[in-house]
Amino acid sequence: MDLLSQFPTTVLTWATSVFGEHPSWDVLLATLLIGAGFMVALWGRGRVIAFVIACYGVVVLVRVSSATDWIKSTLHIPTSIPGSVGVLAGFIGIFFVLVWYGLGDALDEGRGSMAGSVLISMATCGLLTAVLFPQLTPEVINGFSVGTQTLFTSPLGLVAWVIAPILLIGATRD
Repeated sequence: MDLLSQFPTTVLTWATSVFGEHPSWDVLLATLLIGAGFMVALWGRGRVIAFVIACYGVVVLVRVSSATDWIKSTLHIPTSIPGSVGVLAGFIGIFFVLVWYGLGDALDEGRGSMAGSVLISMATCGLLTAVLFPQLTPEVINGFSVGTQTLFTSPLGLVAWVIAPILLIGATRD
């Protein structure tokens, strides 16, 4: 009977160790990634591939240069999550327009498989999240569970997210 009375405390302790102190952050992140993946997938395979190319350009820009820090300081954009996401989205928009209008005819290969487009776009959204995570403050990162932190901040996780869209483009080819 004593074990039964400790059950709620045991479950709460286990859930806190697995999902972190604030599991709502993990649920919010998962919901946003899935939603963004589906929204991007609705564009069709050609635009999704242009989105992937644009995201790789943004990854190189963010990792190699200090352009995001310069834009945040010049335009007085806060270093919070919305500020970082806004700067990243602006870069993606600019790169996407350049790629789509530069290579659009070569990339436009029809609608393709919707499931393939969803997988590619979700992997690309994961890549962008892996690039965005290191730019956040430690307090914000600590709000996520250990599993989410490992998935998006570890070197192995970053390599997996960088490789995933390329592998999925090849694997979902019609």
